[in-house]
Amino acid sequence: MLAVHRVRDLHIDPIAHPRGRTYLSAASGLVNGGSAQDVTIGVDAASLAAGVYSAHVCLTTNDSTHALVDVPVKLTVVNAPTLAKAFTPASVVVGAPSTATVTLSNTNVSAISLTAALTDSLPTGLVVAATPNASTTCSGGVVTANAGAGSFSLGSSAQIPGAGSCTVKVDVVAASVGAYVNTLAAGSLQTEAGDTAADASAILTVLNERIFCDAFEGVACGPFAPTTVK
Repeated sequence: MLAVHRVRDLHIDPIAHPRGRTYLSAASGLVNGGSAQDVTIGVDAASLAAGVYSAHVCLTTNDSTHALVDVPVKLTVVNAPTLAKAFTPASVVVGAPSTATVTLSNTNVSAISLTAALTDSLPTGLVVAATPNASTTCSGGVVTANAGAGSFSLGSSAQIPGAGSCTVKVDVVAASVGAYVNTLAAGSLQTEAGDTAADASAILTVLNERIFCDAFEGVACGPFAPTTVK
């Protein structure tokens, strides 16, 4: 005949536990003989540095043969990934392509996977070039970049290598002069190790086509310099 054992207490208590542990909480429950019952304990790890933390859960029951059950547990805290954004070159003329590069970095030992697609929404007036030249070094990653689109994305199948980084590159163009500020907001990158905590921004400067000037006139040449055209 199977016995019914009542769990009288669930705690990590420096008084009740012979090894002495930090108190969490008290609870009670019922576990039928020959069965199992999951117990979920939530902890706030926001202030913990990355690493592996060990603890013990102590259960006292009315089972005379297992009156005190010590369950060792481990909590692994990981670092959230980071993002960086850049344009190469950072200054182009109207209609000329620049390569937008998004760098995904991971300081954890093991690779981490994206849990949602990473989408880079370009500022108004900046679009994916007619020839996107889209690529990524992120393992398993698929880049979606359609010519003329105002955004591009990296699929959720991608992985960021452990203790390393990977990139997404797409060529973009603008039809008007201006300073185009491209920002990936905090939380844009979602992974199994958490989401990015900070924005990642870069500026692409788009200028009118350069005018060639007569160097013999003794004036500086360039898009903003006074120029004598002959």
